[in-house]
Amino acid sequence: MIRNIFSIPVHEKPEVVIDQIMNYKYYNQGCGIVLHLSKNFQYTGSQYNENTFFEVLEHLDNVFINPRHVRTGFGDIIQAHLSNFEYVCSVTDFEYFSLGASNDLFIKEGLNDFMVEWKAGLKIIPVDIDVTWMAAYKAKSDTDLLNMLASLNGTVNDIKRSQVEGAFFDKKLFSQIANIVNNSYDFNDINENQLYAREEVYFPTIVQFLISDKEIYTDNYTYNATNSASWTIYLDDIDRIITSKNNYFCIKRISRDINNPIRSYVRDYLGEYTNKVQVYISGVKKISCEEIMLYEKKQKIIDSKGAIIEIFKKLIKKNKFIRDYIGKTKKKP
Repeated sequence: MIRNIFSIPVHEKPEVVIDQIMNYKYYNQGCGIVLHLSKNFQYTGSQYNENTFFEVLEHLDNVFINPRHVRTGFGDIIQAHLSNFEYVCSVTDFEYFSLGASNDLFIKEGLNDFMVEWKAGLKIIPVDIDVTWMAAYKAKSDTDLLNMLASLNGTVNDIKRSQVEGAFFDKKLFSQIANIVNNSYDFNDINENQLYAREEVYFPTIVQFLISDKEIYTDNYTYNATNSASWTIYLDDIDRIITSKNNYFCIKRISRDINNPIRSYVRDYLGEYTNKVQVYISGVKKISCEEIMLYEKKQKIIDSKGAIIEIFKKLIKKNKFIRDYIGKTKKKP
């Protein structure tokens, strides 16, 4: 039996998908991966076409390709994970189901041993209508979600949110969650105005009714770099996660560029699985430490400028004097 199945929705760049698979397998021995390929998966600029890409995937151990193509997009991912779960249950047996992203990478081992202590692992954050989280209003007016809560003897005050990347669930538990969602939510009967990140709400909201707090590790195994303007992972983020005591094993966001310096650093200097990637991908470069440091320096400059712009925008929004001053200068010929 496979200990852990990772669910990853992907929509572009076969080379990067293969690189990610090699990364997952290097750090999670014996894991399985189920891929949902978007209906309009992009092969532009790739050495692969659909047929040759599938030939590679089908020869990789414990990599499962979901034959269904459900609708996916920003704020519209939940059905891909549910479809992946339904499919992989039909082809293999496993203990845990984990949610990945197409722009994450593992940087250390240990997740398999860590997760067995818990029934689930994910942040569980109360959704307050006053917070700035953009989906709060939509979540609290989501009739499908409110119907689920009613069936669980819950109310609108029980709505929670979470980062979805790096969440994990015991198979039996996720089966219960999937059944509850599928019985109340029809993703085919949704218009664009109703879209929001349901996967960030449905899973943490439902799980609290199914198991006790003691069985939930209230964080995700993926560190999401929200501390920079571009949400970019830096080398010091990686070093801190590896050297300090924490339960992060994976990082995001990593550029979906096969020769991105941070991706190269993880592949060449941490994981040392470059030779396995090169079996399937031509043009993979080993980037020098000097090039990686230069890339990071430039990215930090970009981020610092972005941070200043964001601070200025907030000041404008809060300060009427600044808004009036800008308005007057714009009117000058």
